Order: sequence, then structure tokens, then C-alpha cells
Amino acid sequence: PTPAHPFPTSVLESAMDGKAVSDSGLETEWVEVNEELRFRWHRPSLETIDQQCQDPDTVRIFLNGCFDLMHVGHFNALRQAKSLFSQQGFKKVVMVAGIHSDAAITRQKGPPMMSDEERIAVLQATKWVDELVTALPYVSMSAEMADRLRVKWICHGDDMPICKGGGG
Repeated sequence: PTPAHPFPTSVLESAMDGKAVSDSGLETEWVEVNEELRFRWHRPSLETIDQQCQDPDTVRIFLNGCFDLMHVGHFNALRQAKSLFSQQGFKKVVMVAGIHSDAAITRQKGPPMMSDEERIAVLQATKWVDELVTALPYVSMSAEMADRLRVKWICHGDDMPICKGGGG
């Protein structure tokens, strides 16, 4: 059966440009925005993304997080962000979800309870997520990053840590 989400169940590595193509047609590539910001982007073809960007009824949005021990608050953040833009009249809202790496979370908050693979699997199975950005460092999201991902809006909750290392 076809998976309910657009993410690969297996990936075939491509020798070109460090890209991979999944059996579902999604491409995966490393993107380097600057010295601090490098990540892996799991996306449809750039042609598809260009079409989305040209369509006035479509908006591409980004929401990032640790998504450790995924709970209703995480799901609601994704759902509400997507819903907000639907309520603004967009017929299609493309959610690009970013997930911080284990190493980045450990440096910022302390070690996560779930591994990268476990957190990514849960996010992949989430119905409000259309694309993923993985191996994301714990840095401020920038306009330059939004431009690279071709998103119009960066969304975030209100739970940024106060102290590095998980102490507060």
C-alpha cells in the first residue's frame, strides 16, 4: 500500500550533487546557507516548488522544533500554523517542518529522550507535514534560510529555552 505521507520508505542514493531520490519521488539534498546553518531538505522537485511559489492560492510555511516526545502541543503547533494560513484564504498550505539534530538539542537543552531517527519518523507520519528539514542546528532561522526553502513565513511557538544545557 501507498504510505499516507509523502516521505520515502526507502531511498536510492544518487551520485549527482549529493542528492538522493526516494521511491515516492521526493528528493533529499544537503543545503548550506552559511557556516552555522547546514541541513538536509526532503522535498519534491524544484519544478514542483517553483509551481507552488507561482500559484497565488498556495503558500509555503516553515515551523521548526525539537519534537522530542511528540505530544498534543507539538501536533497543535503544526495544525494551527497550517490552519491559520488556510483561514487567510490560501487553498494550499505547504508545511515545511524543521527538526533539530540530537547534537544541536543536546548543546541547547540537554540530551533528547528520542533519537533523530525516532523523532523524524514521528514527524514524517504527521498529516500536517509536507516536507522535512533534518539535521537542523539550533540557530535562529533567517530570511536567507526562508529564501533557500522557498517559504514565505517562519512560524514558531513560544517555548524557546532560557538557558543552554537544559538548566532552565
